[in-house]
Amino acid sequence: MAAFAALDAHGGPGRSKEEAGHLGLPRLPSYEAAFSSFSMRAIVRTPLSGNAAADAPALLEALRAGRTYTTLDGVASPGWLDFRGERGGHVAQMGEPLLGVGPARLTARSSVADQSTLLILRNGRVVAESRGGEVTTTTADAGAYRVEVRLADSGSRAPWIFSNPIYVDLPAPAPPEGPPEVAEVVAVAPGAWHGEHDNSSTAAPVVDADVPGLVFELGSKSVSPFAALAAQLPQPVPAFDALVADIISASPRRVSVQFRNADGTARWVRSIYVGPGAGPVVLRTSEFGSAEKDGRRFDRAAVASVLLVVDLVNAHPGASGRFFVRHLALAAATPR
Repeated sequence: MAAFAALDAHGGPGRSKEEAGHLGLPRLPSYEAAFSSFSMRAIVRTPLSGNAAADAPALLEALRAGRTYTTLDGVASPGWLDFRGERGGHVAQMGEPLLGVGPARLTARSSVADQSTLLILRNGRVVAESRGGEVTTTTADAGAYRVEVRLADSGSRAPWIFSNPIYVDLPAPAPPEGPPEVAEVVAVAPGAWHGEHDNSSTAAPVVDADVPGLVFELGSKSVSPFAALAAQLPQPVPAFDALVADIISASPRRVSVQFRNADGTARWVRSIYVGPGAGPVVLRTSEFGSAEKDGRRFDRAAVASVLLVVDLVNAHPGASGRFFVRHLALAAATPR
């Protein structure tokens, strides 16, 4: 299991200009302070060129492989770590299984001060530690081995640097379960889509080569702008437990697929990636969560419409763009 660092940053008291003026408080904590508190570093196979589009595949490959480590820059900076395992001519980096047979040699190096401690942990328990910038151990025990770097005078018990594991003689994980086999029960007609938006945004349905889509611009002054494609579903809705969606976009973005009841008091949502490299997806209704505070469970009989909403996870106020719906249909899973 790989670990990834993330920050759920919504600001603190006075996070907006309006609140700062009303409360008389600065923005605490600032986004600059929040996002400089730590960093996650990826080990890529090839040198980066500085061109984001060209470098993205190498970065994504490293993230998927778990070749990453995290440094708490708020404790000390900069931080650097090299962790690798060697056995019978095979070499593995963090996030990778170590091939070969027999004892494995694990070595961690870090550019740290002498008062720091490097630790190698097996399944969460320390098996080797050393002062200074290097620690090594030889082991014949199967397990997940990771590294922590701790500073004696950091004022915190939290590690300064921590890595993803190297896996020694662990069984290979089961392949991920593929999408369910489904039979479509009703498709949304291309002409059924219409735009919906809040007062500050625009959402204009368009058609390109007979493919419907949405051109949108989110309101720049709205706290939670809204722009979506929506379509009514036939009533009563036929039995379904999945949704097939083929949505395309020239630019990476996220779309919140939503089911809504007739009076708009209940919605169930599932966010998906749309952009280069994305393809058709099958979404189980069990994956949709309630958008309401009461957390009500998905109710197929109450579903009246489907919405494709510009997801604010990676679209800020004032953003604009477009996406197109090649196909969208309700479906029912079939026995394998």
